[in-house]
Amino acid sequence: MSRKVSVDICDLEKTRKEMSSSNPVWADCLLYTNEQEGKTTIYYAHLAILTRSEYFLTMFTSPFSESRTLFEQSSSLPLLELAIDAEVAPIILSFLYTDRAEIPRDIALEVLYAADFLLLPRLKSLAAIALENENDIDPLNQFSREDMYEILRAAWSTNTQRLEYFPLTCSVCFLSRTLRFLICFQFCFLYYRGL
Repeated sequence: MSRKVSVDICDLEKTRKEMSSSNPVWADCLLYTNEQEGKTTIYYAHLAILTRSEYFLTMFTSPFSESRTLFEQSSSLPLLELAIDAEVAPIILSFLYTDRAEIPRDIALEVLYAADFLLLPRLKSLAAIALENENDIDPLNQFSREDMYEILRAAWSTNTQRLEYFPLTCSVCFLSRTLRFLICFQFCFLYYRGL
């Protein structure tokens, strides 16, 4: 059995028991994310690793119901919901376990929101870097005005100062490109008029 299993929601409890009995990685708990169409993905997890996130540390050390279920005697591992997007969950878990993350640009905004929700400031920075992707020569080819607005809104709501300047940088690129075009056009106009 692998470290994650995708099943129908109706089979959640049955799969929990199967994963608890096999448990090849000596996990302390199981995390699950809900996907569309009645599916869910269950991951093996370790409490010591999850507590790298302030969110989980608070959850496990405070009088929340999750902390009580962790320490109850049961033949099955505790099952905790990871309330983030299903395609972001592997990135979050990979970051918690390895302190590294490969963040595709197309889901970097979702990773940014999830990292903010789970109180992972370093992952927020990595998501911001993935959004900016400094290797791009012209960010205007990648983002529409609506995308720029979403990035700026995300920067403000997640308090990611690095991203607050990104739309401004893109605007400067646009103005620079426009100015170069106008200067070139003016030069060509004057050249053909013979001045």
